[in-house]
Amino acid sequence: LYHSDQIVYQRSFGYADIEGGQPITADTKIRVGSINKHYTAALILRFVQRGEFDLDDPLAKFDLGFPAEIARKITVRHLLSHRSGFEDLFTEEYLDTYRSLQTIDDKLPLLLNRPLRFEPGTDRHYSNYGYIVLGAIIEKTTGESFGQVLEAEILDPIGALNTDYALTNDVTGKALSYTYT
Repeated sequence: LYHSDQIVYQRSFGYADIEGGQPITADTKIRVGSINKHYTAALILRFVQRGEFDLDDPLAKFDLGFPAEIARKITVRHLLSHRSGFEDLFTEEYLDTYRSLQTIDDKLPLLLNRPLRFEPGTDRHYSNYGYIVLGAIIEKTTGESFGQVLEAEILDPIGALNTDYALTNDVTGKALSYTYT
């Protein structure tokens, strides 16, 4: 907590490594995980505000490799609201290979040619994949990696110096990621 640019309260909670008993500190780097969806939405809306594209533009505008009949139906708005018809990303193939899937280009092919779950806009189904597609739109629009855009547009301006997008073991001082089932 800051007051007049001075830290008046600082405390960290939880563990960077539960098994090892290593606590999180103010210097621990933490992956953004699903919070990334909020950052992605904010980036998309910035590009819409700048006139780079429109919420009702179809996927076809971005030439990401989807079959034409799917690319014509799904809009940026559908992707943002989980109304695209895409399945979620967590298929058996993804779970077997997720550590090797480091970039959006690695992940995009996983559902590229799969049928939709429903006609876009007619239902809602939570889809991590839809947000990967939004990340691909950001990369296509900027010519930069999603991580570079995220850092330049959001993380650096807000001073989130210990927040990291990368799924890498090379990040020093990183908290381990945990999944609860």
